[in-house]
Amino acid sequence: MTAQRCPTSPEDWVRECPITKIWIVLIREYQEIIQQRALIVGMLMPVVIFIAIPLTAMSGVALGQSANPTGIGTPTSGLLAGLNQREATQALVGQQISVLYLILPTLLTSIIAAYSIIGEKTARTLEPLLATPIETWELLTGKALAALIPGILLTWLASLIFYRGLQSVAISQKVVDAVAAPGWQVTMVIWTPLLAVIAVAALTIVSSKVSDARTAQQLSTAVVLPFLVIFLGQAAGWLTLGIQFSFEIAAILLVLAVVSAYAATRLFQREAILTRWK
Repeated sequence: MTAQRCPTSPEDWVRECPITKIWIVLIREYQEIIQQRALIVGMLMPVVIFIAIPLTAMSGVALGQSANPTGIGTPTSGLLAGLNQREATQALVGQQISVLYLILPTLLTSIIAAYSIIGEKTARTLEPLLATPIETWELLTGKALAALIPGILLTWLASLIFYRGLQSVAISQKVVDAVAAPGWQVTMVIWTPLLAVIAVAALTIVSSKVSDARTAQQLSTAVVLPFLVIFLGQAAGWLTLGIQFSFEIAAILLVLAVVSAYAATRLFQREAILTRWK
């Protein structure tokens, strides 16, 4: 489907331009979100938790009485090379828990997207919107941006606060450099928007194929499962978020984001949603 061209007449611009339609959908979404206090709290709570857990754990290591509470030896290679045992212990804890931030963009965007599509169907406010003369890609773009913008910005804000807090609780600058290594920075800057797009697209695809809203929301959360492997791998010590590995995964995520966004637009069947959802 080819994109419409914006007309030159101001009146037609407001009525027909795709950019204007997307903007109207976006504003409508945020007006609805602002009225949902439980939704806002549900978004802010994971942010607070994802900041508090890593910093609390690292502070516990810094305040611990034992110089080597985990019994690890002095590292001689990798990001922990050159750190003493106490520094290496704190850095290792920080590295393992900081990978949890990979879940945050998918979690936050799914919360908003679930309300945007599934919540509207449950409240029976989606049918009038789908009946309007708006292209599917325009509708989905507006709804996707409503979930992507706060989800991405909150993830970046949480990672920035974590980094500032890391500088306060770290035993030394070496610990900061080991935890907030270039590979981790790449995941926060590049992976975050790509993961968010994939999560929103997955929720859109699932919601257009299942027969009820609850099933759609449950299945959409499965998008975070592959990234738990990365968390478990780093926690087990056999995987490190190096900069080369981070860029390689980013390239794969870019392909997945493009494919999933295209698939979401193609598979989102307005008539099926109106007739099949319960």
